[in-house]
Amino acid sequence: MSRLAAITIAGAAALLVSMNDVRVLADTLYPATVTFSDRGDDKITSDYSTTGNHSYVNGGADKLECGFHTVTNDLVMRARTGPSPRYLTFIFSPIAPAGAPSGSLQEHNLFMNIRDILTLPRGTAKNTLAIFNTAVGNFYFDPAWVDSTTYATQVFVSRSANTWTVAADPGVPPGPGDVAGLTKAKGNKTLLLGIYHMPFQISVDCPSCP
Repeated sequence: MSRLAAITIAGAAALLVSMNDVRVLADTLYPATVTFSDRGDDKITSDYSTTGNHSYVNGGADKLECGFHTVTNDLVMRARTGPSPRYLTFIFSPIAPAGAPSGSLQEHNLFMNIRDILTLPRGTAKNTLAIFNTAVGNFYFDPAWVDSTTYATQVFVSRSANTWTVAADPGVPPGPGDVAGLTKAKGNKTLLLGIYHMPFQISVDCPSCP
């Protein structure tokens, strides 16, 4: 191998390491505690009836990731390694169409994403998108899946100090509201199975967040 080739390969390797270092350093997880309000009419609730606990924390025996990612500013709660001992309860009955999936489930393979709220200034609020994954499909509070001229979708997020409150409540189009679209991947397509009223409310405490 020529010296020039060796230098080129070494330089490329150094660049790759440098790029990888930047990527790793760029994404910081700020751990958070997510607490479900479990109001009487909520359709997405905690496992309080089994565990006696409304709150989900990062790490520990529950094997959860709960926190904010700095690359996306998203709040994420998910099972780190397979199904968690904790679960969320979903109760769903379609607004439309007739024959869309309905029922209830306890979802241990947790995934919740609330979009772009880490840098929400203290004392302010906004509407944003939310996703919950379940065994029957993914619930999207998102105008891409819900006709926002007919139904109120998106969630409402407010921040006070280092506590965020996220709520999906009945609303007037274009939102925010409690209507979510249930989607399911089939082959290389994603299908909309139905639309649902899926109210919920959580508070998120993150003492180390900026």
